[in-house]
Amino acid sequence: MSNELKRGCIDAALRGIEMDIERLQQWLNELELDEERRRSMEEKLDQLRSDLEKFKSIRLEEYELPERREVVGWINEGCKPGVLLEVENMSRSGPFYHITGIVGEDFSIMEQRVRYYISIYLVYPRYYPFPSFYVYVEDLRRGKR
Repeated sequence: MSNELKRGCIDAALRGIEMDIERLQQWLNELELDEERRRSMEEKLDQLRSDLEKFKSIRLEEYELPERREVVGWINEGCKPGVLLEVENMSRSGPFYHITGIVGEDFSIMEQRVRYYISIYLVYPRYYPFPSFYVYVEDLRRGKR
C-alpha cells in the first residue's frame, strides 16, 4: 500500500465529508422540515463534523484502505469533485458513486461519455436514502475488460 494511495483516499474522504456538510447545512437552512427530520439531520451533521476532524488528523500508517471495487463506468458531464460516476448495471436504487478524488488529482483525465474500466475505493458513505458513496479513482483504462 503506497502512501500516495492512502493520501488520495483520505483527501477524497475529506472532500466528500465537506460536500455532505455543505449539502445538509443548505437543506437545514432552506427546506421546511418536521422536528424529527431536522433533529436527524443535525445529528448527521454532528457526526460529519466529527468524522471531518478524525480524517484531518489521521496518520497514514493508521489509515486502512477502504473497500476497492472494479467497475465499468463513465461520466456524462465534465469530471470535477462530486460528479456522478455512471456504472454498468446501476439501478435507480444505486449504488451511486460520486468522484471526490482521482489519481494525480487530475480530474481532466476522464473524458465525458467514454467507457472506462475503473478501480475505485469507497472512501466515505454519502448521506442519501439509497447506497451512495464518495469514491477515489485509483486507476482507469479505456474500454471494457
